[in-house]
Amino acid sequence: MPVLVRSGAELAAVVDGSPYAGRQDDPTRLLVAFLATAPTKAKAAALTVPGNENVEFTVAGREVYLHFPDGGYGRSKFTNAYLEKQLGVVATTRNWKSVRALRDLTAS
Repeated sequence: MPVLVRSGAELAAVVDGSPYAGRQDDPTRLLVAFLATAPTKAKAAALTVPGNENVEFTVAGREVYLHFPDGGYGRSKFTNAYLEKQLGVVATTRNWKSVRALRDLTAS
């Protein structure tokens, strides 16, 4: 099973770099998909939301920021497996509360 690692500084940058954090009070509607490597520019540009789901996303290097304004990740088809298939890289997705907790645990 692959393991994805980020340093404390990288986690702090992920939290600081979220384009959606200031627009959403519910941390269950914000997630970050951590990628093993940055996807190719072509694959990142071709990434789309399946169906008519209302999902916002931003691919930023080795992370994909996700915002589910109408509901949670649990009902979406825009899942970790979908991202891995579309981007061609290993990923793990964590909710915003977990991302902030990991940042806090690694702060020095």
